[in-house]
Amino acid sequence: TTFLKSYDINGIKKTANNFVKLFIEIIKKVREKNVM
Repeated sequence: TTFLKSYDINGIKKTANNFVKLFIEIIKKVREKNVM
């Protein structure tokens, strides 16, 4: 169970990082559109 918990935490962290990167990309695109 300890292995499972640590794996879940790592998976959640990776997913969170991917969401943050995606979010930043979207914000950049929106800002570029607003500038134009």
